[in-house]
Amino acid sequence: MLRHLCEPRRALSVYCSEVDGAASLSAHQWSIADNIVQLLAPFEECTREVSGDTARISLVTHFTLVEVLRNILSREGANDAGIKTLKATVLESLNACFADINQEERYTVATLMDPRFK
Repeated sequence: MLRHLCEPRRALSVYCSEVDGAASLSAHQWSIADNIVQLLAPFEECTREVSGDTARISLVTHFTLVEVLRNILSREGANDAGIKTLKATVLESLNACFADINQEERYTVATLMDPRFK
């Protein structure tokens, strides 16, 4: 939803400047919104990947999607302005959710048996 709000930014700003009582976001707020959209884009992609008809449990394990998301959240970047706390919270939640995924033998076996990861 935030991405769809950011796309017509210019039109929204012009509209808010022409209509009395309509408040627009500041440049800093637009920047934070853009940073949040960039941060959450890989999560949307991963969600679509594991929600597909051909999804396999091997995609979710340590070796694949979860590790990619952890790496994205762990990176320090120039676009972290205003979202460092969000990144830390999401990383903490991701780690808590998938804390024991490496201990589950069935996930490891599923990944090893998947021909896409050989």
